[in-house]
Amino acid sequence: MAVVAVLIAKLLDPISFIVALVIVLFSRRWWIIIVAAAVSAVIVETILTSTQFTRTWGQGLLLGFVASAIHASVIFFVRQTLTRRSGSAGGPATASASTGNESVRPAFDTKAPEVANKKGEIAAVERYLKELGYDVTPEGAAVAAFQLTSGYSAAEVASHLALVTLARDVR
Repeated sequence: MAVVAVLIAKLLDPISFIVALVIVLFSRRWWIIIVAAAVSAVIVETILTSTQFTRTWGQGLLLGFVASAIHASVIFFVRQTLTRRSGSAGGPATASASTGNESVRPAFDTKAPEVANKKGEIAAVERYLKELGYDVTPEGAAVAAFQLTSGYSAAEVASHLALVTLARDVR
């Protein structure tokens, strides 16, 4: 019963949660959960040992690791869920406001169709951008090709490129 009480206390520890949060935000790989749990447990154990004179270092390390692993897992999976919903799971962060379609776009896949198959759509992006008063550079055409292979329409890609160019010009 005492173990459960200590685990609950460790789960409610805000310092452990904050340390795990900061560490998990550094990587999108699953193994960051283990790293965050270990680092958070060691930091919290060191802080507690240095402030409590009757405590020896390592008393709550195992339960601290378990609680920090739970913190890191929750943070990791919440971030993964939010990233998937926003449509920026590894691909460019673009909005689909022009069509009103709220579905999640797939991330760029290296097994996607060849860019050569998208020449007609790239030409459509160039036409849209011409109408908006922009010329397409080779770099812009490459970005357009990546976005087109990710499932975006030519109008969405042109809108995104025009918006990014306008934002850079304003800055």
